[in-house]
Amino acid sequence: MKNAINDNFTKHDKYDNMEKVAEFIRNNYNKNHSAEYYAEMCNLNKYYFIKLFGEYTGVSPQHFRTQIRIEKAKELIESGEVDAVIICTPHYSHPELVMKALGKGIHVVSEKPAGVYTKQVREMNEAAEKSGIKFGIMFNQRTNCVYRKLHEMIRSGELGAMKRMNWII
Repeated sequence: MKNAINDNFTKHDKYDNMEKVAEFIRNNYNKNHSAEYYAEMCNLNKYYFIKLFGEYTGVSPQHFRTQIRIEKAKELIESGEVDAVIICTPHYSHPELVMKALGKGIHVVSEKPAGVYTKQVREMNEAAEKSGIKFGIMFNQRTNCVYRKLHEMIRSGELGAMKRMNWII
């Protein structure tokens, strides 16, 4: 199938027949395939494909952008060029990236939430404990001026004694 599809797109089509590419995207989109897969099918650079995907389908190409960011995070961890990383990718990727970094002896700070699935978070915490490497989870909104002001108001007693608080964002 790959060759049959790719044969439909020549280098010339790449820029002169965007409607053909758009039709291919609309008819063949499947979230399980990577941007590289589709870019190769259409004979396009993956970044150009991502741009076209959003323009021609009206669907956010965020899925593909996220894949690329996570790939780059993995490349950075594998590079051996860093001593520590801050994991601030989509929630579902936190445990995987944390464990990969810990496995390479890299110190890690991860944004909350620790992950999406309890089992993965447990495995991540166990890996951190066994590694002896520095590992922490931070609140990604901790420096937001709204939270800092509320913290200041509570600590100063301006709101009185706090008995219970529930704040939904």
